Amino acid sequence: MLRRAKHLKSRIKELFRKESAAELGQPHAQAQDAPERAIPSLLAKRDLWLEAFEKLPKDTQRQLQRDNATQGPHNQQIQELLNLVKKKQEECERKFWRLRVGDHEIVLRDYAVTIVGCLQKIGDIAIQFAPPQASIPWSAVKALLQKEVQITVTESAQMCALLASADRIVRVINRGQIYELVYTTETTPELALNNLQAALIDLYSAALELLANSTKLLDKSTITRTLHSILHSGETADLFSNLVKHESELAREAQACESRRSADADTSLMRLLRELEVPLTRVDEKVSSLLERVDDSERLAILEWISAVPYRKHHDTVKEARTRGTCQWLLQHQRFREWANASFSVIMWLQGSPGAGKTFLTSAVIDHVEGILSTAPNHEGFAFFYCNRHETDRREPLSVLRSYVRQLSTTAFNPESMRAKLRSLCQETRLKGAHLTLATCQDQLLESVNLYPQTTLVLDALDECEPETRARLIDTIEFLLKNSERPLKVFISSRPDVDIRDRLLSQPNIEIRATDNQDDIAKFVNEEIIKHRRWGKIAAPLRTRIVDTLLDRSQGMFQWASLQIKQLLELQTQAAITDRLGKLPIDLEAAYDEIYGKIAARNEHDKAIADRAFMWVMCANPPLRSADLLSAIRLDPENDAVQFSDDELDENLLADICNNLLVLDSQRRVWRFSHLSVAEYFEKNHWSLRQAHCHAAAACLMLLMMNKVDSSGYWSGRREGDNLLTLAAVGGHKPIIEALLRRGMKLNTPLNNKWGSALATVVAHGSLEIVQFLVEKGADVNMPLHTGDYGSALAAAASYSGDIKTIEFLLEKGADVNMPLPTGDYGSALAAAACSAGTDVVRFLVEKGADVNMPLQIGNYGSALAAAVCNGIFGEIKTVEFLVEKGADINMPLPIGYFGSALAAAACSGYTEVVRFLVEKGADVNMPLQTGRYGSALAAAACEGYPKVVGLLLEKGADVNMPLQAGPYGSALEAAADKGQAACVEILVEAGARQTYGLNTRTDKVREYAPVA
Repeated sequence: MLRRAKHLKSRIKELFRKESAAELGQPHAQAQDAPERAIPSLLAKRDLWLEAFEKLPKDTQRQLQRDNATQGPHNQQIQELLNLVKKKQEECERKFWRLRVGDHEIVLRDYAVTIVGCLQKIGDIAIQFAPPQASIPWSAVKALLQKEVQITVTESAQMCALLASADRIVRVINRGQIYELVYTTETTPELALNNLQAALIDLYSAALELLANSTKLLDKSTITRTLHSILHSGETADLFSNLVKHESELAREAQACESRRSADADTSLMRLLRELEVPLTRVDEKVSSLLERVDDSERLAILEWISAVPYRKHHDTVKEARTRGTCQWLLQHQRFREWANASFSVIMWLQGSPGAGKTFLTSAVIDHVEGILSTAPNHEGFAFFYCNRHETDRREPLSVLRSYVRQLSTTAFNPESMRAKLRSLCQETRLKGAHLTLATCQDQLLESVNLYPQTTLVLDALDECEPETRARLIDTIEFLLKNSERPLKVFISSRPDVDIRDRLLSQPNIEIRATDNQDDIAKFVNEEIIKHRRWGKIAAPLRTRIVDTLLDRSQGMFQWASLQIKQLLELQTQAAITDRLGKLPIDLEAAYDEIYGKIAARNEHDKAIADRAFMWVMCANPPLRSADLLSAIRLDPENDAVQFSDDELDENLLADICNNLLVLDSQRRVWRFSHLSVAEYFEKNHWSLRQAHCHAAAACLMLLMMNKVDSSGYWSGRREGDNLLTLAAVGGHKPIIEALLRRGMKLNTPLNNKWGSALATVVAHGSLEIVQFLVEKGADVNMPLHTGDYGSALAAAASYSGDIKTIEFLLEKGADVNMPLPTGDYGSALAAAACSAGTDVVRFLVEKGADVNMPLQIGNYGSALAAAVCNGIFGEIKTVEFLVEKGADINMPLPIGYFGSALAAAACSGYTEVVRFLVEKGADVNMPLQTGRYGSALAAAACEGYPKVVGLLLEKGADVNMPLQAGPYGSALEAAADKGQAACVEILVEAGARQTYGLNTRTDKVREYAPVA
C-alpha cells in the first residue's frame, strides 16, 4: 500500500511537470531535465482565483467574463502585457508626464517600470517552479491597460490612475503566486493554511472587483477621487482601501503560516518569500545603450581622477564596528518603508543627538539598498558618502559631489561600464588641465539621475560638512530632486543643527529617541560585556543588573554605553563592578571628564604624551599614520631645547595612554577620535582647534630653529621625503623660501619622494611664477634625479602637469630636451609626454628638437613611440600618428622595457586601432623580439587575452608557430594557454598553431586547451 502511494505521488509530480512544460510551450524532455522543486500537493490543488471569482456578484462576474474572454497560455499573456506596458512607458517618456498630488510629484513612467519588473518576476517564477493558476484574469488586466482605446487618455491624471491600478493588481498576483507556492499542505498545518487561503480568496476578490470597476474609476468625473484613493488608500472607504485591508489581513495570516511552517522548505522558494519584503528593482533596457564597456585600467584611471576618496573603506570601517543584528528598527520604521517604496523623488532625514548611532544606522541603510540591488539585474544608480569634519576630502561639498559622480558613472549592477558622455567629458577636462567643478558635478549628476530608472543617494553626517558651505550641498540635492525626471531617493543623517533643521524639517524625517534603539543597545551591551574574562564567574543577578543598568542609563546613546562597558571591563571583582554601577556618569560630557581625569591622574609625563596626541589628531589633515603620530608626539614644544623623548612608543601603548579616546582605523591605518563628540569635548573644555594648530606649528618651528638642518637621524627616517623648502615652494611662499635658503637649505638637494627635487615637485604642482623664482634662486633645470618617477624636472612637467608655458620656460633656461634620464618610468622627456600627456605637448617638444628615435636606457617602454602606444587612459592614437609622421621607427628594437617593440606594446594593451595603424605603416608582425615579456606581438596579444588583436595579426600574416627568443614562453599558443586565455587559444589552434618542444615550452598548460601536434 505504501509503495502504491509513493508511486502515485511520483506519477502526479510527473504529470505536473508535463502540464507545466506544455503550458510554457516547452518540450516534455526539457521538463524532465528540470531540477525537482518543492511541488505543492496536487491531490488537493485549489484554484483560488476561481473561488474568488465565484464570490463576486453576478453583474461583476459578467463584466469580468467580457474582459477575460480571450484567456490564453499564461506565458503568452505575460509577454503581451509586457509589450503593452512598455508602450505605455514610451508614451509617458515621450510626453514627459509628471503629476503632483498633494506633496508628492509622481513620475508616471516609473509605474510602468515597476509593472515590467513585477511581470518579469511572475514569468521567471512560472518557468522555475510552476505556472500560476489558469484562472488569473490576465485578459482583464490587459483590458485595464487598454482603457485608453475606450477612454481617450489625454490627461496625465488618467494615465497615472491607470498605471497605478495595474501596478496594484500585478503586485497582488505576484504575492499570491509566491504564497501559494511556499505554503502548501506539505509544509504548513491545515488550520493555518486554510486561513491563509481564505485571506487570499478575499484579496483576489477585491482585486477582481477593482478590475471590473476600472472604467468607472478612470472616468474624468471621478479621476481626482480615484487618485486620492490610490495615494491615501488607508484613509478612504472604497475599492482601493478594501484592497489594502485585505492585504493587511493576508500579511497576518502569512505570518502565522511562517511561524508554523516546516523548516525543510525549498531554499529558492524562501528566497522569493524574502524578496516580497523589499522594493522591486527597476529595469530599463535603454540604459545599456548609453553605457559603454571600458577597459579596467582606463576605467580605474578615470574614476580615480574624478574622486580618490576611498568611500568603500569608510563604509567597511563602520560596518566592521556595527554589532550584528542591530539597526533593524530603522529599516522596519513606517516612514523609512514609505521612503524606500516611494515611486517619486523624495528625501528622508534621520536626525539624532551625538552618540545616538546615526552612522551605524546609515551604514545599515547602505547595506539594505546594496542588498536589494544585488538580488536581481537592474539599471538603478546608487551612491553614498560619509562626511568627516577632520578630513578636508570628507567635509567639502565638492568632494561629496565628485564621489557621487564617480559612483553614478554606471549602474549598481554594471560596474564594468561607464556613461559615454561622462567618459568624454573627463577626457576633455583632463586634457585642459582642469577638474570637475560644483556646477559640472551638478550637471553630471542630473544626467545620471535622468538616465537611470531610479537613483538612491545616501549621505551620513551632513552636520560634519563645512558649516559655511554645506548650504551649497543642500542646494544641489534640492536641485536634483526638483529637476529629476526619474525617481531620486535621498537619505541624509545628521544632528539637528539649526541651518540643517530649517532646510530639512519639512521633509519626511525620523528622530532617534531613546526607545528607538534600545534593543540595539541591548544587543551591543550583551555582546560586549561577555568579553569580560571573568564574566562566566559573575553571579547571574549581577550580570542582569549590569545589562539593565547600562540600558536604563544610556538613554539611547551608543557612545555612552560603549565607554561604560570599557570601564567595567577593567574591573576585577564583583564588588568593584557593583560599586561602579552606582557611580556611572550622567551623560557623555561627564563620562569624558571622568576618563580624562584618569589620564591626568596617572603621571605628568603620560598626560603630556596624551595631550600632544589629542592635539595632533585634532588638527591633522589628512589624518596621521602611526609612524607620523608616534614621531610627532615625541617632540615637546614646551621645552626650550629641541629634544625628542627617549620613549619608544607603539600603537598599543598610545591607545592605552589615551584610554581609547583615540583609535587606530583598521581599514586606513590612521589615528582618529573614537567619536566626533570626543573632539568636541576637548574643544569645549580644554583647548580650541586654534590652540591645537598652534601646538603643531610650535613643534614644527622648533625643529626649524635648529642651527643646522640635520638630514639624518630619527626624525628624517620618518619623513616621506619632502623638505620644508619644497613645501613652502608648492604653497607659493616666497619669503619663507628665501628665509630657508638663508638658513642653509639647498635648492638642489635630492629628495626621496615621487618627484626627486624641489623644482620637479613645483613644476608638477605649483605655478609658473614659483618655477621662475626657484630657477632665479639657482635651481638646476638639468639636475639628474636619481629618485622618483621622472628623472628630470622637464620630464615631470611634460608628464604630470602638461603645462606648455612651464615646459617652454625650462627649455629657455637651458633644459636639455634629449637628456638621458638616470631613473624613472620613461627614459626621456619626450617619452614621458608621449605616455601621459596630450599630443600638443609631444608636438611642442619635437618642434624644440626632441629626438623621436632616441634610444632609451631606462624606463618601462624603450622608445617614445612605445610610450605613446601605451597612453591608453583615454584611447589616445593621435600622438602615435604624429610620431610616425615625424619619422619614428616603427620597427626599432627596444633594448629595455616590457615590450620589445612598439607593435608588441599596442598588442599587449589590446588597442586594435593602434595595432592596425602600425601594421599599415609597415610594422613587422613577425619581428623577433630580444627583450620584454612576450617574444612577439602575437604572443603579447594572446597572453593578455585580446582575441580581436590576435585575429588581426594573423590576418596580416603573423606566423602562428614562430619560436620565441625572449620571455617565458616558447610560442604564442603557450602564452595564451599559460594565462588561461581560452578564446585566444581557440583562434590560434584554428589558424594551425601546434605545440612545440623547446627552451621555453610549458606543455602541461597547453594540454588543458589544445591538442599536441
